[in-house]
Amino acid sequence: MFLVFVFSTLLFYFSGFSWATLLLLGLSFLPGVHAVTTNQTPFPNISFQHFSNFIQNQFSPQISLTTVLLVLFSLIENPELLNLHARQAHPAYHNEKKIQASSWLKTLSRAMETQLGTQVEQLFQAQQFIPRTATHDIALKLHGLSELLQLTPYTSTGQFQKKMGPISHSAIEPIRIICPMSMTCTTSTCKPVYLEQLTRTRDIPIVTLIQGNKILKNVLVMTGVCNTCHTHYGADHESFLVPVENQGSHTVEKRREICLNSAHYFKVGTSLWVDRTFSNAVLNAMYSFHASANTYTQYWNNIFGLTATSDQFKIGRKHIWQTFIQESIRVIAQSAGIEFESDLNLPIDDVVGEAFEALGEKGVMLSAYGHVCSDCSKPYK
Repeated sequence: MFLVFVFSTLLFYFSGFSWATLLLLGLSFLPGVHAVTTNQTPFPNISFQHFSNFIQNQFSPQISLTTVLLVLFSLIENPELLNLHARQAHPAYHNEKKIQASSWLKTLSRAMETQLGTQVEQLFQAQQFIPRTATHDIALKLHGLSELLQLTPYTSTGQFQKKMGPISHSAIEPIRIICPMSMTCTTSTCKPVYLEQLTRTRDIPIVTLIQGNKILKNVLVMTGVCNTCHTHYGADHESFLVPVENQGSHTVEKRREICLNSAHYFKVGTSLWVDRTFSNAVLNAMYSFHASANTYTQYWNNIFGLTATSDQFKIGRKHIWQTFIQESIRVIAQSAGIEFESDLNLPIDDVVGEAFEALGEKGVMLSAYGHVCSDCSKPYK
């Protein structure tokens, strides 16, 4: 009823507008975010013994782990194909035949043969590989493995349950730990001694990591320390002690940090880290589309954060601005062949000021010095 009222009102007030304009105006009243609801199928949970027995009985004893995982995940990542195959393997009408090596599985078999090349013989026991019938034989093996893994919408007695959805990977999500990049102390006055864990186990931060467009929660962040020079090693920076002016008879020291240009991840919030794919997307969006921090925040939340199938997550404008600054500093510093250094734990506005002093080249971009063209030089209005 609400939509009827909306469009009736639009027709009354905007009778001279085109249907395209009216439709656009009408759609502007609809919610901008639609959560993606997918009926996921649990990851196979059979015993490893049953899986191992199948591999040993059907494939070569010398089959590599790589090939086994290729076969396994080729099935896991194609639930729609397995639904189509399972229907042919379970005839429901008198004129239907039971086909275990369906054309669907044969297509997957041929793709495996292409990818494996000469290693395709790993999918066969000794003296059983016949090139002429290899595609058909592999399809039969895939059928048997899909039944064993219960990657089928049918029960063991042939009763249809429900169509399979995307296979959930939540049960096998790896444990991710953000660690220092350095293996040993890199200070010139130290021998390359190993790094020890700085943070006590009970105090290790548990954060959210945005990896590309994927939201990963409960990620651990580790910090290392050199017990010789007391340099701290993080995933995105290194901090070291420097002496300051004497106060009385005591020498006071403070910490300064170096932003690592080659960092894979960096911190942008109290409990939020991002990877360089995410930060690079922020930087390019702001330069290519002239997007503000607010605009990109809304875009990312609508497209990725609020449509996550498991854990929804909203980023804030400050996170995007912090990401833009951190990525910009690293890109500019790397192009200049230096690493940006500042006091530890500075507010972001002070970081910008120090970065301009160190990297701003006094307001003149040396890489563009002496350059002029009609595209970048416009008359002042």
